[in-house]
Amino acid sequence: MKLDVAFLPSLFRQPEQHVCIVVDVLRASSSLVVLVDRGVEEVLLASNIGEARRLARERPQHLLCGELGGLPPRGFQYGNSPVEFAGLELDGRRAILCTSNGTRALAAPRPRPWRWLAL
Repeated sequence: MKLDVAFLPSLFRQPEQHVCIVVDVLRASSSLVVLVDRGVEEVLLASNIGEARRLARERPQHLLCGELGGLPPRGFQYGNSPVEFAGLELDGRRAILCTSNGTRALAAPRPRPWRWLAL
């Protein structure tokens, strides 16, 4: 078995031809877990700000969450803070999440938009 490690999404080589395991325990993954814990039914993962904004235009009822350079981009309702999400009532809501690294890594091996569904 051969194992390749890519520390950044830009280092992925032909991910559609491989089994990919994404480990991102700093912000994006923690934010996903907290969003689902707070009642979000679906999270669409965007690989870049433009894609996030396009998804938000198509789905205006979704919360637009994320960061670029550590700060929420203009027009986003929330950043990418698990602590921020932990204080919100989000039962039944849906969200779009875009981060500088985590969602790009998660979205790279799959067709877009990638969905995280609460079961």
